Amino acid sequence: MSRLLRWSPSHPLRVAVPVAAAFPVGLLLAMGYARRWVSEDAFIDLRVVQHLLAGHGPVFNLSERVEAYTNPVWVALLAVWAGLGASPEAGAVGLGLGLSATGLVLAQAGAARLGSRLVAASPRGERPGGALTLPFGAAVFAAIPAVWDFSTSGLESGLAMAWLGGVFWLLAGPPPLTRGAMRLAAVLIGCGPLVRPDLALFSVGFAAALLAGPACVPDRRPSGREWATLAVIGMALPLAYQVFRMGYFAALVPNTALAKEATAPYWSQGWRYLVDFAGPYALWIPLLAVAAWTVTLVRAARRHADWHALALVLATLVAALAHGLYVARVGGDFMHGRLWLPTLLALLLPVATVVVPAAALRGWRSVVLGGVGAWALACALWLRVPYEGQGTPGTWGIADERGFYTHHVGVPNPIYLDDYFHIAYVSQFRRSLVGHDRVLLVQVEHGLAVASPLAPSVPPSIRLAVGVANIGVLGYLSGVDAHVVDRGGLADPIAARLTLAARGRPGHEKFLPEAWLVARFGDPALAGGRSPAVPAAAAALRCGDLARLLRAVEAPLTLSRFLSNVRDAWSFHRLRIPADPGAARDRLCARPSGGPG
Repeated sequence: MSRLLRWSPSHPLRVAVPVAAAFPVGLLLAMGYARRWVSEDAFIDLRVVQHLLAGHGPVFNLSERVEAYTNPVWVALLAVWAGLGASPEAGAVGLGLGLSATGLVLAQAGAARLGSRLVAASPRGERPGGALTLPFGAAVFAAIPAVWDFSTSGLESGLAMAWLGGVFWLLAGPPPLTRGAMRLAAVLIGCGPLVRPDLALFSVGFAAALLAGPACVPDRRPSGREWATLAVIGMALPLAYQVFRMGYFAALVPNTALAKEATAPYWSQGWRYLVDFAGPYALWIPLLAVAAWTVTLVRAARRHADWHALALVLATLVAALAHGLYVARVGGDFMHGRLWLPTLLALLLPVATVVVPAAALRGWRSVVLGGVGAWALACALWLRVPYEGQGTPGTWGIADERGFYTHHVGVPNPIYLDDYFHIAYVSQFRRSLVGHDRVLLVQVEHGLAVASPLAPSVPPSIRLAVGVANIGVLGYLSGVDAHVVDRGGLADPIAARLTLAARGRPGHEKFLPEAWLVARFGDPALAGGRSPAVPAAAAALRCGDLARLLRAVEAPLTLSRFLSNVRDAWSFHRLRIPADPGAARDRLCARPSGGPG
């Protein structure tokens, strides 16, 4: 790119342009570090890491194979970090921030690759004064407070940013891509759904760009065998993990997708989630500018017959729109902005950096650049959600998640488990665990209450069973010898498959009644006397597909069990159970099981 900078070494732009290019990354690093934290949900992944390092496998509970995470690559990175003896919470912060910054750097570099090619191919690129490389889209992304919050948070958002930026940078290389570059790109593209399932939409788009680019170069069109090799390389990891998921967890999708009904439409909440993100930051202002600049990029690619660049830009934009539609369809998330970040970053990728001939830096270009710069300044300094830092969610059940926990924890950077002891219910929960052994505990307003002694059938390796609604911090605190029953369904095979009775706050729409916990873990000599619902739940647990499901996730994992789980994962995916134990008993026990299980 330096060959495009033809002004004299003393020209002030020699300094200004590199400083401008580094500014978005510097802003992201500075603000991400200032607002560093580990979210409650991130401790779910950390509990899985606890079990991995203890040799129990990628599970949330002993003797129960449930995929409580949606981000296998992120969990693997955290496990490697913790396995080296480092603090897992610190690793979640450090890795997240580093990967976020890496993603933005690669996004800028990839867009600069595209822009430099198109400017160099134009007569304007040869004008005296050279060309300027300006961090247009990167400045938009780095100015948004939600980006700062989720550059750490302990979740996989930083990894998702790095994956998007890295694949785009690789595909933006000068055509034709070498065989090695294409194969590396295929491997990385295939990792999308292993970073997070919804990123599979971007994998499809990037795969289309990978295949379409070389196909447009007549003297480098791959043979059928090369296409097949790329397909095998790209699909190997996700397919291998899918077979593992089906055989190990007896599921087609992560348990969280079942709990949140990730295929059910919830358009009204999705629209609210969009308004909640785009409205406070006035995102329509930079996105209109981005759209105008993207149109000029597409026209330049067509004018210079750079079909490789055209395929990459269009495929990225289509994938971003498809991802945005998916997020809106499922109702988004309860965390402000989190699920929109990949959509937004992908829309900005082609113009993360823009390359502008110095002589052409006038007219509408200067107006657009100046306007976006003014918006970015206003956004970084003043534009915020109206419920920022509040201890309750906003109007539609969407929360400033970081602000929510900093409000309740009382420290600006809640990262470690000890920080969360400042929350009353966490400290009460911790005290309530002391002195109990081989009992079922249920979370109540002021700590935990004993619901029943554990049944003799509960494995002796399990010291306690604990029923809670928030399983991140409390699950991590409980230790690996406690069976933490997630009554909201993210980590429980039964609660996840409860029939969805009504829509509400995304991720908080199901709740497992206490009778199910007592029937499954309590002493049968005491369970029947508690409530008529308990024997009904106990009967349902022994009937039909629910009994098969429990055998699939609790029985020792032999080769025969693995293969039968692969077969039965399809029917378990469709299984839904009434929350009322009596209704569940009537439905499950009135029909034959789908097979021996």
